[in-house]
Amino acid sequence: MADPTAVGPVRESDRLLALDATRGIALLGIFLVNIQVFAMPFGAFVTPAPEDGASTLDRFLWLLGKVFWEGRFYPLFSMLFGMGLVIQWKKARAAGRSYLPSTIRRLMVLTIVGAMHAVLLWYGDILFMYGICGLLMLALVPRTAKTLFIIAGSLVAFVVVIAVGLGALTLVAGNMQSSAPARASAKSDAPDEAGAAGEVEIAVDAGAAGDAGQIVGADAASAPDTSPAGAGTVAQGPFWELIQGFKDGTISDPGGKRYMELETQAYRDGPYTQALLFRALTWGMFLGFSVLGFGWDILAMFCLGAALMKLGIFSPERSKWHRRIVLTALFVAVPISAVTAYLQTQSDPWFMYLVSSPVAYIFGPVISLGYLSAITMIVNAGLLQRATRVLAAAGRMAFTNYLMQTLVATAIFYHWGLGLFGTFDRTERVITVVMIYAFQLVLSVIWLRWFTMGPAEWLWRAATYLRFTPLLRRPARES
Repeated sequence: MADPTAVGPVRESDRLLALDATRGIALLGIFLVNIQVFAMPFGAFVTPAPEDGASTLDRFLWLLGKVFWEGRFYPLFSMLFGMGLVIQWKKARAAGRSYLPSTIRRLMVLTIVGAMHAVLLWYGDILFMYGICGLLMLALVPRTAKTLFIIAGSLVAFVVVIAVGLGALTLVAGNMQSSAPARASAKSDAPDEAGAAGEVEIAVDAGAAGDAGQIVGADAASAPDTSPAGAGTVAQGPFWELIQGFKDGTISDPGGKRYMELETQAYRDGPYTQALLFRALTWGMFLGFSVLGFGWDILAMFCLGAALMKLGIFSPERSKWHRRIVLTALFVAVPISAVTAYLQTQSDPWFMYLVSSPVAYIFGPVISLGYLSAITMIVNAGLLQRATRVLAAAGRMAFTNYLMQTLVATAIFYHWGLGLFGTFDRTERVITVVMIYAFQLVLSVIWLRWFTMGPAEWLWRAATYLRFTPLLRRPARES
């Protein structure tokens, strides 16, 4: 018989229903956020107001998103990830073994899968950052709950200061640029090859396009276009036009109209090379943002989740704290977030950087904890058992379902599928999420009747523990 204390995957009987159900509902929240960048240009997502010409329903959904899911579910998922690290650590201690070798392999696999996911399919990947932050977290997991709370609070404060500071610098720089004298309209017809090479290199390096980007440097800018029409070369495509726009100053940021038009063209029409270069560029910007702030916020949520797990957050004895957290989320965090989101649409950019950003980083996790506490109260009270078990099934297959969301969404919106990128309004995007998520709930329940875990989880655990665990359920023995 297997040693119950051996280092290995968490057995089904050892799983926490509340944790799995929370992870299941987090899949929906994450998808509601991600669909905006699956289906629309990145600049449309970061615009601090609803789209021009948006319907009343679209505006209402925009407000709901700012209050209830944007910046609410990645903290929740991150807390759950930190809790999972603590579970693995405790299990290894009970076995009298080091948990580092298997956990390092687990996180390295996650990092590699995340990088492939981001570059080959969709730049909004979170797995890569989870792998990197998880490796940093290895030194913190053994710390006490008090120490982890202090680290989490310090990191959140750091992220808020960085966000406000960078936002202020961005606005000051923008004001200085707008007040500068206008450029002379007459320009030399001959391109400045040295300047082109420098700016192309900066743009490509920021997008981590690597050797593919270096090919389209100054030589491509100065050489005549001799390729046949429709050949689909890099120099002819929207990505090269974007680089040219950077060079001549007609394109400056992802929120610009022309930038979004070119991005839409690449994802909607292809070819794959053009979409790949746009994806690499955007992922590079995302990684830069993560180094400056977002990644540290993820690490803070890891620490917060680990601390809560060490305090027994899912225990019925913590019901008093669960009620307090839910009430705080409902009557403090939600109203502040709602007012802030509304004022953001009525104010200048200074409000977004100096008020909205700190509110999101501080009160977003409070709402996340409200979700966690509410689901834990429901599970511990034995309410909505069928619903919580369906959510838990999806949560147990979170890795598989997360990757499936990318495959289905890109098949709908990208050039290799239906090519509907940039055509859905916000209401249609939300409906799409609900339909796909409902399918995943049903599929997860059916799959787990026959199999012990999702296919992605099975492969991930095989790489982690260097052995294959049973995937197909064994039929119950007759007495």
